[in-house]
Amino acid sequence: FDRDLEEDIDSETSGYYKRVLISALQGGRKEVTEEEWETIWEDGVSEIIDYEQAVGDAEELLEAGKEIVGTNEDVFIRIFALRHIFQLRSTFKEYHKMAGCSILETVESETSGDFCSILKSIALFIVNRPKYFAE
Repeated sequence: FDRDLEEDIDSETSGYYKRVLISALQGGRKEVTEEEWETIWEDGVSEIIDYEQAVGDAEELLEAGKEIVGTNEDVFIRIFALRHIFQLRSTFKEYHKMAGCSILETVESETSGDFCSILKSIALFIVNRPKYFAE
C-alpha cells in the first residue's frame, strides 16, 4: 500500500472523532517504559502511577463534562490520548469517586456519535479489557 494513513484519516473522518484518531496515530501517548515494567513486576503498579495527576485529570474531566452545559471535548481528547493505561485506570477510579458515576456513564451522557463510540471504546478497554473484547 502506497498510502499515508494520517492523510486517509484526515480525508475520511471529521470532527472530534478525527482528532482522537489522529492523536492516537501520532503516538503521543505516554507508554510504560521497560524500567516501569520492572517496577510493576517487583513492587506493583501503584509505584508508577502519579496519583496527583490522576486526581487532577479526574477533576478536569468532571469540569469538562458533568459540571458544565455542553462538553469541553479537548480535555477528554488530551487525557484519553496521552495517558498510559495504568494512569487512565487510576484517573477513572478517581473520577468515579468525585462524580458518583463512571467515566463510561459520563461519556455516554455528554458525547454522541462516533466521538462517543471511540471514547467509550478507549474507556472500556482501560477499565475492563475482557469485556471490551467480548463486546
